[in-house]
Amino acid sequence: MRDLIARIPKRRGFRNKPKGNKSFMLRANILARLDGEVTIARLKKERLVPLRHAGSVKVVGLGEFKKPMALKGVSVSKGVKVLIEKAGGTIEQ
Repeated sequence: MRDLIARIPKRRGFRNKPKGNKSFMLRANILARLDGEVTIARLKKERLVPLRHAGSVKVVGLGEFKKPMALKGVSVSKGVKVLIEKAGGTIEQ
């Protein structure tokens, strides 16, 4: 019996999953393809964010925004905020 217990692999280093939802990071050059009003629901509909994702969405990176867009409920980095406002877009938290 002791030999059997010794042969079973041990689960060393086991930790619980983090409790909070992490933000989904979306690259700005992918977001630049869209125009009009952009919400988390639309990003899920366009399959840019996984359908099961329950947390927030943050746009990061650099891209070139040629069309004005309105972001609602999506957080952005400082650089992306400047680019969107330069193209005539708005950001609402």
